[in-house]
Amino acid sequence: MTRCLAKDAHQRFDSTASLRDSLQAIPQRPYEQAETAEPFIVVVPFRNSSPDPDNDYFIDGLAEEIIADLSRLEGVKVISSRSAMRLKGTDKNAATLGQELGVGYLLDGAVRKAGDAIRITAQLTSTADDTVLWTHKFGGQLDDVFAIQEDISRKIVEGLEVQLAPNELAQLKQRPIDDVRAYDAYQKARHEIWTGTEESLERALGLISSAREIVGESVLLSHAEGMAYVQYLHYGLRSDESYLHRAQQCVNRILAVDPESANGHSLQCFIRYKQGQLRSAGASARRALAAEADHPKR
Repeated sequence: MTRCLAKDAHQRFDSTASLRDSLQAIPQRPYEQAETAEPFIVVVPFRNSSPDPDNDYFIDGLAEEIIADLSRLEGVKVISSRSAMRLKGTDKNAATLGQELGVGYLLDGAVRKAGDAIRITAQLTSTADDTVLWTHKFGGQLDDVFAIQEDISRKIVEGLEVQLAPNELAQLKQRPIDDVRAYDAYQKARHEIWTGTEESLERALGLISSAREIVGESVLLSHAEGMAYVQYLHYGLRSDESYLHRAQQCVNRILAVDPESANGHSLQCFIRYKQGQLRSAGASARRALAAEADHPKR
């Protein structure tokens, strides 16, 4: 459970799906691919070709959203973002990663963000023979980021020759947060939360407040706010139990909107764990896993 709150992003569970994978793990060779007709893909974190290294939060978030898009599709298997993030900066070729991860396909690329202008170069490679299936350039403004993300996911699906059901096509159009400005603030807040300093957590709460002023209440914003409060205690920055009370209020807001929210129950799990209620934490974790299985759209 401590991995759920680890400061190092590569060590944390990035979602309840990642937690499920760990809890249900059966001893075997790492990343051995099961027999399946589904194409299996890894999305390697995109390289930052921007002049500003502070754009990493945006670039990592883009890759995570593409992974989230693919994970909702019945006809595709995808390596979790937690595992994929470990490959950030790797110089291994597609064939090597295919052997190590047991995947048949690899998506990688580079992102350049200058002001509101975005340019993404991505390529899909077959790991069996290191053949590039397609290379494509995507460009636009920050306001176009959701459409760009959808275009990349669609291009991947086309390259994998996967047929999507009508409801899956609709899922690709879904937006995590409707307004791009609010979504950008949310992504920055997530980065600040895991930076783990008192100043970064204060910045995170400020960014969440700014996002709320734009879009109002949101499950993702409440989840991020609750995690910020939990991290104050986890990093030893506060000893006041009122921070867990504030986090619990975030849970209550989430579950009032969706009683089966994976985000709500996962946050409840963290709170119960910090309170030393391990059995209750485990029950919340199981509810989060069940909710994500039934409602993969967050």
